[in-house]
Amino acid sequence: MRELRPLLHRSAEQANWSGEVVIDASGFQRDRTSYYYRNRADFSFQYMKTAILTDVNSLAIKDAHFMTQKAWGGHIGMQVFRRTVKDLRVLSADANYSWSELREECRSNSTRPLIKHREQTPLQKAYNARLNEGYNQRWMGETGFSQLK
Repeated sequence: MRELRPLLHRSAEQANWSGEVVIDASGFQRDRTSYYYRNRADFSFQYMKTAILTDVNSLAIKDAHFMTQKAWGGHIGMQVFRRTVKDLRVLSADANYSWSELREECRSNSTRPLIKHREQTPLQKAYNARLNEGYNQRWMGETGFSQLK
């Protein structure tokens, strides 16, 4: 990771980083690796979850976070946000990142959070309906994963 993050940061700067980003996570199955390779490399996990921070205008991947154990999206989103906070203006995410502390952290650092609420109350449904204007760019995160796979 020491080599990957600086490489991602430099490539994002070259791609005219806009600061309007989306964070999303996807899983990668690694069960097809050979038994010999897993033993030699001490490679014991079969599923890896990856969260990436993608610029919605240039599709540059600014940061990546890899997990081999189950982790909640809000906590991972907070870690990724804190690593790149100085470069962000707008953070879009789906309801898996719906955590009030993440929203407060965004606002305190002058970043607009476009994070959908889990719809449990009428107020949350109304908030989500209001978000639809800027939230439609969130699908660009899926495009970032198609670049990785």
